[in-house]
Amino acid sequence: MLSFKIDSEQSILTLSVWGGGFFALTGLVWGMLAGSLAILFDAVYSLVSLGLSLLSLLALRLAQAPADTHFNFGRYLVEPLTIALKALVILLVCCVSLVLAVTSLLTGGREVAADIAMIFALVSVLGCLAVWSVMRRYLRDESSVLVEAESRQWLMDSVLSGAVLLGFAAAWLLDYLGYHAWAVYADPLMVVGASLYFMAVPVKMLRQAVAEVLMVTPGPKLRKQVYRLLAELDIHRSHCKMAKIGSHLMVEVEWPVESIHEIEGLVERIEAQLSELELEPMVRVNFHPADSDYWHADA
Repeated sequence: MLSFKIDSEQSILTLSVWGGGFFALTGLVWGMLAGSLAILFDAVYSLVSLGLSLLSLLALRLAQAPADTHFNFGRYLVEPLTIALKALVILLVCCVSLVLAVTSLLTGGREVAADIAMIFALVSVLGCLAVWSVMRRYLRDESSVLVEAESRQWLMDSVLSGAVLLGFAAAWLLDYLGYHAWAVYADPLMVVGASLYFMAVPVKMLRQAVAEVLMVTPGPKLRKQVYRLLAELDIHRSHCKMAKIGSHLMVEVEWPVESIHEIEGLVERIEAQLSELELEPMVRVNFHPADSDYWHADA
């Protein structure tokens, strides 16, 4: 049913926007009806996801825009900056929710209509998993840091909704068995657990985004792939530098020149050699005379 949505990066992000809007609105209404802090947390997270998805759409358009007089080298840094902002916002939501849940625990728990809450949690689990699966199918064939970040958000929301469903089922069972005094703590305890669990995801996203903004050398797996491909063109690893920025890979190569014919088409050959990577290569070659001091110093 959703397969028609996976034809482009923009359509995937648009799907995320509509999905986030639906779950945010239904969650807010259902959370107030059930009196559940956990559902309201889920709804606020979806609402935040909606805003962040809109931000991702804007970032995609900016990153794909050509270089101009104001941005001579393009707007590639927009992608990691967007990921960093999303991570900070998600982390803030988790921290605020944790404080509210702990306060609720310390003040005697929270009454919840568990049967109503379970219906929403089940619908939320199925819906979030459906959107996440569409994104994962897209990412099997394409590479996009923005879609990857969106898929993480939807997976987080799926896990949260699943935990909420199990928690409400436990609360209903406790109440049914006559342990009402314990059942009122189920709702805030779920929020505490979800908040602590999800804090690790935005922290990881933030670290990766900051590393890309600072142009830190990518991880060993990507480096080995690049070194292997460049070695086929007789380019030694000591003569190349690289940095991953969003869905782009910046590569700078030092090349010894003995004749002018060696220069022709070299950048295109390197880009073609790196085309098997999931990242879009941006290659720059610095040419040096073969008998210059540069190569003797390198030796």
